[in-house]
Amino acid sequence: MAFLYYDASCGISGDMNIAALLDLGVSFDHLKSELDKLGLNDEYELEFKSVKKRGISASKFNVLLKKHTHERSFKSIKELIESSNLNQNVKEISIKIFKTIAIAEAKVHGVSMDTVHFHEIGATDSIVDIVGAAICFDALNVDKIYSSRVELGGGSVKCAHGELSVPAPAVSEILTHVPVSIGKAEFELTTPTGAGILKSLAIFRQKADINIIKTGYGAGGKDMPHANILKVMLCKEEYEENHVANTMIEANLDDMSAEEMAFATKILLKNGALDVFLTPIIMKKSRAGVKLSVLCKNKDVLNLKELIFKHTSSIGVREYLVSKTELSRKIEKISTKYGEISVKISTFEGMEKIKPEFDECEAAAIKFNISIQEIKDEVMRAYKTRTT
Repeated sequence: MAFLYYDASCGISGDMNIAALLDLGVSFDHLKSELDKLGLNDEYELEFKSVKKRGISASKFNVLLKKHTHERSFKSIKELIESSNLNQNVKEISIKIFKTIAIAEAKVHGVSMDTVHFHEIGATDSIVDIVGAAICFDALNVDKIYSSRVELGGGSVKCAHGELSVPAPAVSEILTHVPVSIGKAEFELTTPTGAGILKSLAIFRQKADINIIKTGYGAGGKDMPHANILKVMLCKEEYEENHVANTMIEANLDDMSAEEMAFATKILLKNGALDVFLTPIIMKKSRAGVKLSVLCKNKDVLNLKELIFKHTSSIGVREYLVSKTELSRKIEKISTKYGEISVKISTFEGMEKIKPEFDECEAAAIKFNISIQEIKDEVMRAYKTRTT
């Protein structure tokens, strides 16, 4: 399993994030060509260079504006992204980050999310930072993102609403229930953009038993006693052969009909779930309910969680990594007197399992007006005859 680990002990901003991901190996030309799909390239130029922070070599990324840019609403930003030719994964990641920030801004200013207007975040440079982050994540194709405690800085910061103490209200709101620290510098170290990226995509916990493949360093704009850099590590978690890392998403439900649960199960399986199953449970107040369990690849967690919230009554899910042992498998066609039937051949440490494909056995049983068991017996006989 490939994943990113963020060392945010010196904070995070949108430009530091892209710099670190480019330093990891994402192509600068790829980033530029994908950003051009937004149709805003007449408003900015991109700068990418190497710098040193307290003796540490790092990358610096800047968005240089060609003209003054106006504020934009969450609705207009969402429409801009959705109408572009960016791929669907990039669109979903971008909108997810903007939505996280929009919810926080709406709460801070006491307005609805749809009517909130961004100032700094709605400017062209911040749109580039957020959509650019999504482009880089998509290019790296990692399964998970983890982060350390996030340093916020100190002092005060000037913004569209005047001078505010650090952390600014939007940052505080975004990072609610996230482990943070304050006071490493007398200026802002984590911006709303940086906070929104991590809150939307990262799991905040320490990781062990990892294999660091490469490290990227993104430089901040100011100097401090410590190296003002964001460190992002591309890692691989070690598993034994035949072991696969997946995620299990679970939710307890007690107010849905059987028909509704069947529909939700069908939607989840159609959209990437590896397995979906229901377990009868007794919930609080001794109410009968079911536990919905969804096994999926790590890259599909975000999309499947959104589908669970959309198609079930759940208002909260839990998720955890699971290690699954998979037998090596292949499909072969076996010639029988009832025609060719596929068999799945699974092996593990010298053990072999043979299973005729049920749908093909069913079709043959209907065609020849005999039982499915007779078809399966004939397939196994033909397979053993062929291999002896």
